[in-house]
Amino acid sequence: MIFRKAADAVNYIANTEFIGYDESFDLSKYCSVLLRTKDEENHGRDIVIRIKDAWNKLHEHTKPIWNDLTEAAGLYPYVEPEHLSRSAMLRYE
Repeated sequence: MIFRKAADAVNYIANTEFIGYDESFDLSKYCSVLLRTKDEENHGRDIVIRIKDAWNKLHEHTKPIWNDLTEAAGLYPYVEPEHLSRSAMLRYE
């Protein structure tokens, strides 16, 4: 699935019962692009927050990716230490 607008990603997150591996990966790629773009980073943060709200809908194997994006978005209180890589754990401490 290709996301071209933040609103499409938000609607997908809100209206789906389960976010599969491929869909979660596509969302994370789109979110990563938004977070790297100065004018769009707020939309990226919004998607991360909405994913955190829908955490139980996510494919289990994509949760570490979203945890890294949570950190990249500067949302440190919402980072889950058990999903951090070793290098990210050093930054977290």
